[in-house]
Amino acid sequence: ILPMDSVDSMVEHVNAGEKPLAMYIFGQRAAADEIISQTSSGGVCVNDTIYHILNPFLPFGGVGGSGVGRYHGKFGFDEFSHQRSVMYRATWLDPAARYPPYTEGNLKMFERLIVGPLLPRGVKWALGAIAAVAVAALAVLLL
Repeated sequence: ILPMDSVDSMVEHVNAGEKPLAMYIFGQRAAADEIISQTSSGGVCVNDTIYHILNPFLPFGGVGGSGVGRYHGKFGFDEFSHQRSVMYRATWLDPAARYPPYTEGNLKMFERLIVGPLLPRGVKWALGAIAAVAVAALAVLLL
């Protein structure tokens, strides 16, 4: 984390080195837009970190020394042109549960979101039973 005094110092710092694989900007949208328009990097996430990687509808990959190519669906096919991913996140709702120290409940919630199952077994079973009844009813109607 590098705090900067101004947008100009941020742009100067980024442009002085190798192009970063990802850039995380915390601040107002206007300042973020200015930084994004004056620098080159892999993915960009504004007011958050890492989550742009999880979005299958955004390309992820680097530029120059930070990597070549992107993956995630069609973007793997389009790897010969650089499409820069930018994600904006509002700061007005930022639950403390996202940040350490994590409680056992928070860890279970993250595990369900990332690994699954998001729905408890009982809910899945009930939905499966409803679907089976609906299929049976449809079969009777079609006969």
